Amino acid sequence: MPLRFREVARTRARTSLRSRPLARLLPLLLLLACSHSDPFPSGTVDDGGPFTPGLPRLLTRNGGADQYPAWLRDGSAFLYSYQDTTERDFDRCLGLMRRDGGTRLLGKCLPGDQSHASTDALLASAGSSAGRLAWLEATGPRTLSAPLNASLRVGGAAAGVRGDSVLGFPYTAPNGALHVAPLSLTWLGDSAIAYVGADQFNIVDCVGCVMDTVPVGRQVMILHLTGAAPSLEPIPNTLDATSLSASPDGSALYYTEAGQPWILRRTLATGAVDTVVSFAPAIVRDVSAAGDRLVAIVGGQVSYVNHPQYGDIQRDAGGPLFLVNLAGGTPTLLSAPGATLRRPALSPDGTRIVVEEIHQGGLAPDLYLYEVP
Repeated sequence: MPLRFREVARTRARTSLRSRPLARLLPLLLLLACSHSDPFPSGTVDDGGPFTPGLPRLLTRNGGADQYPAWLRDGSAFLYSYQDTTERDFDRCLGLMRRDGGTRLLGKCLPGDQSHASTDALLASAGSSAGRLAWLEATGPRTLSAPLNASLRVGGAAAGVRGDSVLGFPYTAPNGALHVAPLSLTWLGDSAIAYVGADQFNIVDCVGCVMDTVPVGRQVMILHLTGAAPSLEPIPNTLDATSLSASPDGSALYYTEAGQPWILRRTLATGAVDTVVSFAPAIVRDVSAAGDRLVAIVGGQVSYVNHPQYGDIQRDAGGPLFLVNLAGGTPTLLSAPGATLRRPALSPDGTRIVVEEIHQGGLAPDLYLYEVP
């Protein structure tokens, strides 16, 4: 039987930076007031170690998905998005776990409705140098294929803090491209957030096949939080970006491009771009940088094709994890053969990596810890 493809909503709504409904957003998102010295409330209990000894170490064993790890800037713990399996409405919350694993220290969730008719999801997050938290929030009825609201929010990490909405999705970028969600959230200091503005396509390859939600990076954006209102700055020549990470001082961005084997570095002050490393001919993505190191996913179950309906798309089901020393030398393979990993997060001191592992057989992803000397 020939392949059949379906697109859910081809209309490209033209919106402002305020939040608007979009019938193609939720599949991508569901895959997506304390002091600075103590950004999380005290009194939480850490009464257990990691699930497995040795390395790589299993950190989560939730019945739902555990995804989007992001380190606190002091390296003491990391945030991640977890699916609340005690509810039937597919809610997702932000959790906190100490650097070596153990019991989840915090659950930051949206207040749920008693009818369980809506899905409330807190997804990708990032911590600033001064202890502020940014996260992506999406809400909407379970019966719809998209949330009614999605926004990037900034605030404290305490469970009851909603924070302030600083950017609504979807919006139309200055170049006319539609951005329905941010990929690779990263702070530049404490006053700006960089991310890849992404569109998405929902593809069904055959009758009865599971829908594959494919994010497509459109451009690197910087959201400035100074001034009277947040403002967006598009970064030139980044239309094919798929992931990014900032240097520790926020002066440069490391990023990858669709279908390409290289990691690029852009110096923000000058706009100069250079190639950090090439893994030719393998496709590289999911870059994360810290200190004089970076990690990325290279090769594996990834393809880049020109689709007759959707144009150039990169479909990704994970791959092996590599470590790169920015001072030079050969990249090091960290994961076992056949591993299917996504979205690694390198700790600020460059010694720990928390990464999603995509399990075979449709099981929800878990988080694993890798350590490097």
